[in-house]
Amino acid sequence: LNGLLVTFGKIVPFIATLGTMSVFRSLTLYVTQAGEVTSAVATYSNFGMAYFLKIPTPAWVFIMLAIVFSVMLHAMPFGRYALSVGASERVSRYAAIPVSTIRFTTYALCGATVGVTAVLLSSRLNSVSPTTTGLNYELDAIAAVVIGGTSMSGGKGTVWGTVVGVLILGIVNNMLTMWGVSPFLQGTVKGMVILTAVLIQRPRD
Repeated sequence: LNGLLVTFGKIVPFIATLGTMSVFRSLTLYVTQAGEVTSAVATYSNFGMAYFLKIPTPAWVFIMLAIVFSVMLHAMPFGRYALSVGASERVSRYAAIPVSTIRFTTYALCGATVGVTAVLLSSRLNSVSPTTTGLNYELDAIAAVVIGGTSMSGGKGTVWGTVVGVLILGIVNNMLTMWGVSPFLQGTVKGMVILTAVLIQRPRD
């Protein structure tokens, strides 16, 4: 849906994603009546809590997705096209790259990974609260990507850089918790990390 809005509706990406986020959160609260949702199927919760070679299933899924997307980004035409579109849409059109198709596919892949994440998180917890589950996760996602070296202006980034960003952010979160930092202040730290990473990446005159 976001891909359609951005690609064919010509809506600014930030506005499109912000608008759909508000719509879906509101619909989720309405459908569930703001109540906690649990699964009555034991197999579902067992999937999220399962281990393979003493490593949780979600971690294996994370690693496999990282490998797949890394190959797509660096060893396939789609990845090169995506980086090109991010760097300069006009130049990409001159190079006969199907800009609309690449952009739509990128949004679709992003939506698919969000769906996988939702399944893994809900199965591991075996319950979700529409008021708190996933709240402010978009900030974590942005922080991990920026820390991993992806340019906010587009055209530059690696999957494994983002993986490193995720690990660093996880370590920072654990350290803040161990130090007894108030949960209400942890968002401040993440925001500062994002601003610092963007300042480091800014072009030098």
